[in-house]
Amino acid sequence: MMIFNQHITLCLVMVLVPLMQYSADVVGSGDGDRSFVGAGLDNVAQGTDSFVGAGADNEAQGDASFIGAGADNEALGNASFTGAGADNEALGIESFVGAGADNEAQGDESFIGAGADNEAVGYESFVGAGADNKAGGVASFVGAGFKNNASGQGSVILGGSKNKASGLYSIAMGSNANAKKDLSMVVNLGTGKASSKKDGEFLVSANVFTFQIGSKKATINSKNFDKFFMKVLPKKNPARHLEHIIDDEQQSINEQLHKHIKEQQAQIKEQQATNEEQQAQIEEQQATNEEQQVQIEKQQAQINKLYRMMTAWSTEK
Repeated sequence: MMIFNQHITLCLVMVLVPLMQYSADVVGSGDGDRSFVGAGLDNVAQGTDSFVGAGADNEAQGDASFIGAGADNEALGNASFTGAGADNEALGIESFVGAGADNEAQGDESFIGAGADNEAVGYESFVGAGADNKAGGVASFVGAGFKNNASGQGSVILGGSKNKASGLYSIAMGSNANAKKDLSMVVNLGTGKASSKKDGEFLVSANVFTFQIGSKKATINSKNFDKFFMKVLPKKNPARHLEHIIDDEQQSINEQLHKHIKEQQAQIKEQQATNEEQQAQIEEQQATNEEQQVQIEKQQAQINKLYRMMTAWSTEK
């Protein structure tokens, strides 16, 4: 974006500077360091290295900002660019407005080529031309058209009117197309409205579809729609189709129950293993207790024997 701006700036300088050398009535002020006002009326170059070529009531306030010509234009962001036109505003850093009227490039590195009442709000957003278009999402794109709004990140509206692309990386074109789901694409060539319902959906709405392979054509419209798809799609018995749906639902339920039973069985096995471990510990403790009991009985027998010997010895004395 910055290289593109620099190239256009250089071209305009090459055209405007010779003209300004012959201008007799220069009215304006170059207040910024190394700023320049070439010609026109009430132009202001306030930013450092800012430039206003000609026109009236233009303000280049950002550092290294540029206004070629026109009236009531503003280049407020650093390295911002307004080529010509009227009431255009380049507000973001390295923002660009080529021409037109009442356009606003608000986002950093945003771009508006031409047209009227367009807004490029998101970072690196783009509006090519047209009127009342808005590129609000980051890296969003509106090619041209009327009253289009690309608000989703990376969303695209190629052209047309009253289209919306609010989903992430969504695409809309035609008229009254609404790509509101992520990664959806909606093309509306009909007279009504068309909106995406699911993520990743590709929706095309038209009054007539014509397919052509070589010289052969096939047309689908509201009159032959049912007949066309009855020939193309396999025939199905509605009752059997319903049974198939029920079978699928029952199969899903069975699979969930089977999964739940497996989980319970695993828990039971784990508990059984814990119980067996505890039982082994109890048996081991019992064996230890029995061994200790045997030792106690032996010690008691020895004590009794010693007591008898001591009693006999004291009787003899």
